Amino acid sequence: MNKETLEELWEQATDLPDAKESPLAKAIISEALEAAGDGVTCDPEAAAVAVYRIATDCEDFANAIVERAQRDQREGVGL
Repeated sequence: MNKETLEELWEQATDLPDAKESPLAKAIISEALEAAGDGVTCDPEAAAVAVYRIATDCEDFANAIVERAQRDQREGVGL
């Protein structure tokens, strides 16, 4: 699978246009290509695993933000 295919799939899956200009899309596609291939093409299954890992990291990050905000609120710390 190549970069152009991944960009097309990103746009279809997210309903967000312009995968070529979006910093987020570029980072995710680049990570998929590098983690699962040679940076130019990639194994689709390995690319999917790389993207799932990114999604898990994003979920963990979001949870950490919420937990910190709740802790700061309890302790009266400004956000």
